[in-house]
Amino acid sequence: MKTNSKKVIYVISEGEYSDRHPVGYVTSLDDAESYCVSNQDNGWYNSRSFDAIPLFTGIKQVKRYYRHEVVFDFPAKYRGFSGGMRKEPNRYKYTLDPLGYNDITWRGYGWVAFMINTESHDRALPEKIAQDLYAEFNDLSSQFGEKKAYEIMDDRLKRQRK
Repeated sequence: MKTNSKKVIYVISEGEYSDRHPVGYVTSLDDAESYCVSNQDNGWYNSRSFDAIPLFTGIKQVKRYYRHEVVFDFPAKYRGFSGGMRKEPNRYKYTLDPLGYNDITWRGYGWVAFMINTESHDRALPEKIAQDLYAEFNDLSSQFGEKKAYEIMDDRLKRQRK
């Protein structure tokens, strides 16, 4: 006799009618019921079972590319801010398309951003590349001003795209 090996998850939700929203899921009916019963004083909890089916086959083979944006603020002594690289570890987008080039954004508002393309969500390499580009930007800025430094770097990065 075959046993049904279908996996089931239990989605726990809170609220009623249009205010209902999911708060989590468990893989055991006992756990779902226990959670709902133990939290009834905090709101209206309910659980519903769903077949745990894979949404995509071969998902592990999908190649993702990441576009990290690393932003540097310029020092602003009159505001008491020392500037530097922002600590924003989740500032990236992912895509299926290999972008293959890096980019610079500057609009004269006290910051410059570098878009660094990699094959990983890890920020270490993009931040290192951006720091090197920022050092170059600062060198050029001290010689020609921010606008001209941006134009020089933007032109150089565009030529690297080809």
